[in-house]
Amino acid sequence: MKHDRPRSASRQGEAGAAPSYRARHPSATRPNRRRPRRRCNNAGHGPRGALRRPADEPHRVLPVLDRRPRARARLLRGTAPRRRRGVGRRDARRCRRRLGAPRSELADRRRRPRPRRVRRSRARLPEPTAVVLLDEDRPEYLGGQFVHATLASLDWDRLAEVFRTGVPVRERPDRYRASIERLTLQDVAVFFEEALAALPELVVDLQRGLRVADLHCGGARWLIAVARRFPATTLVGVEAQPDSAARARRNVAEAGLAGRITIEEADVASIARRAGAFGLVYFQYALHELADPVGALRAGWEALAPGGWLVVLDWCEPSTPDEYRSLHGQLVAGIQLDQLLMGTRLRTVEEFLGFFAAAGLPAPQVIDLPSGATLVVTTKPSSDLGGDQRRAIEGSG
Repeated sequence: MKHDRPRSASRQGEAGAAPSYRARHPSATRPNRRRPRRRCNNAGHGPRGALRRPADEPHRVLPVLDRRPRARARLLRGTAPRRRRGVGRRDARRCRRRLGAPRSELADRRRRPRPRRVRRSRARLPEPTAVVLLDEDRPEYLGGQFVHATLASLDWDRLAEVFRTGVPVRERPDRYRASIERLTLQDVAVFFEEALAALPELVVDLQRGLRVADLHCGGARWLIAVARRFPATTLVGVEAQPDSAARARRNVAEAGLAGRITIEEADVASIARRAGAFGLVYFQYALHELADPVGALRAGWEALAPGGWLVVLDWCEPSTPDEYRSLHGQLVAGIQLDQLLMGTRLRTVEEFLGFFAAAGLPAPQVIDLPSGATLVVTTKPSSDLGGDQRRAIEGSG
């Protein structure tokens, strides 16, 4: 029931009752008067006793999300800030339910395990694969083949012109020479891990000490590796290209082996002038590139002392179409395209045997290595060796 007069006025007629504050100050506001409570839109985060938002109020948020597709996507993923535009954690879960998000995405993002950040610009390889493809100091390094195939293919847009005109490309960019260096490292690993394992007698001779000639030596990587592995050897590298010869001398000097390795800028046929001077004459991925492979074999044979070794390590072209269907055949097919660009080509095993026969050399031994490379080996018959010839083979002369 509403009174017509203030409540304090009923006490004024009582004896000894003092007038109330409102009676004495009618225009003043009532002290310590509580203000009406304001509704809090942040459900669960307002002051104690604040009114909660009912469960069906996400309909106020959904129209906003419809106008903001990126915010809608963030809310579905659980990445939207909890307290943006008055949307709390509970309301976010309700909205995601209304939007049809899976229950696995309804949990608070703070409770999810933080995913490990991965740099998208770099690939991750298993450790055994990384060792084979990336570690150049390991003997099983095979990444040179992939690096060479990738960089060499950048010049294949000129193949159509080569096929149309018949004029090969003589000059290649510096990146191609860098890929050849990587490929040489792979061939060096094949020689030490596979070729020497197939020729234990050659290992014994190298340990005793031989004079070694590397014909068409390139950057002298094989010479440096042999000199480090067999300290009793002395070595000579013959290279016809001036830039490759200069690079070979630089590599030898940086390795500190200038006293044991000599680099000669000359044609391969010039080695014939040193008749009987070497115990090992070596061609590494070089014989098929020479303009006169038969003459190169004949010159190396002349420089070989009796009892010496003539070794050819090369990657041969498949002889049958079935060999091209293997992974190794497909890789060799890519190498063959690059060789055709420069006016050369890989050779089959039968062609290498024909080179030896045309040079008048004894029938060689052909060894298929596990890596897919081919080893063609022959030795010069050793009759009664004289003192000078034996010293030439053992490198003491």
